[in-house]
Amino acid sequence: MADVVIFNNEGVISARYRLGADSPEGRLWGIDVPPGVWHTVLARTARVVCFEVKPGPWEATNDKEFADWAPPENDPAAAEYCAMLSGI
Repeated sequence: MADVVIFNNEGVISARYRLGADSPEGRLWGIDVPPGVWHTVLARTARVVCFEVKPGPWEATNDKEFADWAPPENDPAAAEYCAMLSGI
C-alpha cells in the first residue's frame, strides 16, 4: 500500500489517495498526476512497487523539481517531514 499526497503551491495538502487492495476508496491501483502538480508517494507497507510513466525523452538534468517548502531529499529533517505526512 502507498499514499499519493498532492500539495498546493504553498505546501498545503490538497488531496491524499491510498493505493492498494485495502484502500478506503476500494481497489485503487493508480492515479494520474498532471504535470506541474506537487506530489509525493509514501510507502505504507514494507513492500511497495511504484510504476511512473512520463512523456519522453527523459532528461536526467530536469527530471525532478523540488518544492522550496519541503526539506531536501538527504536533509535530516526529511524523515521527520515524511513521518508527519504519514501521520506517524
